[in-house]
Amino acid sequence: MMIRSIVACVALLWLSGVAHAQVPAIKNPSGVSFTSVDHALVTGYEIDVISSTGVVLQTMLTGKGTQDASGTVTLILNLQPIAFGTYTLRARAVVGTSKSIDSLPSDPFERAPGQPSKPINK
Repeated sequence: MMIRSIVACVALLWLSGVAHAQVPAIKNPSGVSFTSVDHALVTGYEIDVISSTGVVLQTMLTGKGTQDASGTVTLILNLQPIAFGTYTLRARAVVGTSKSIDSLPSDPFERAPGQPSKPINK
């Protein structure tokens, strides 16, 4: 039951990434937002930063973040240590010592000179 719940949670992460129109890349995102149906069971999330060549450069271990009344979870990200370039994000829900399967990748974003912009909403 627990594993199925975790999978259901991450299956909804970035669900809009399955079929979406090409949009301009967000520059210097400061966070990520997604819907999590089993957020109450989750103890945290893991977010992978993936290069344009498909290599995982960094895995961020986050807490639960905040969830609003509509079920949207928002996590703060610090992408400063990565070089300028184009990247995607991938997430996993964590419940204790169990982890879900990886989410679909987010839309591409750019790490560029300048201030952080808005969170990536998915």
